[in-house]
Amino acid sequence: MDNDFSVSVVIVAAGRGTRAGLNMNKVYADLKGQSVLVRSILPFLEIPRVCQVVVSISADDTDLFNSLVKNPEILKHNNKILAVEGGATRQESVYNGLLKTQPECTLIAIHDGARPLVDKTDINRVFEKAYEIGGACLGVKVKDTIKRVDSDLFVMETLQREELIAVQTPQVFKREIILDSYQKAFANHIQGSDDATLAELAGYRVSMVPGSYDNIKITTPEDFHIAEQFLEEKRISE
Repeated sequence: MDNDFSVSVVIVAAGRGTRAGLNMNKVYADLKGQSVLVRSILPFLEIPRVCQVVVSISADDTDLFNSLVKNPEILKHNNKILAVEGGATRQESVYNGLLKTQPECTLIAIHDGARPLVDKTDINRVFEKAYEIGGACLGVKVKDTIKRVDSDLFVMETLQREELIAVQTPQVFKREIILDSYQKAFANHIQGSDDATLAELAGYRVSMVPGSYDNIKITTPEDFHIAEQFLEEKRISE
């Protein structure tokens, strides 16, 4: 299969991250010597077929972002990075980023700025799958038993764990597919929990690509400790 394609990446970093217990946006917090956001961006910049990284940020974080891009590792690829102001919701922030992606790029990858441990091998695998079928996401099998409950927390149903996947990012799509999906969502006042949901609702197929349990999203203070442990284990193994 011809795999001569290029990718624009949209990094979503406009949230506040209040559950992380910080007085700042969690993506600018330090994680073993580098900010969470730098660690989330760098793996993409190191992949040759990535032609552009658009970072959707809060206007309040402009100074923090401008300091971040002075990081020596980021400066090597500074011509690829563009900041755009995010919106009131994740969906709006992603769409603002989509509108700034380069039309000549074949795929668009959307990644959470709070996922600093994504692996380049996994990124390339999900790129290839999205190029093959149009849309693909990283994900891992659910380890726990999942139950659906009502508003009073009474169990309504026990879901089949074998059929469940915990979805991660990046979520990657052919450019025309994700733009069409977002435009249809806004036209029909649909709010999706992730990008793949919008593609599914627009009638597109999305494939899951096995990811890594290390690719956690930093949400709570405990997540910082878990991420630090993963990074230390990786350092020792190298």
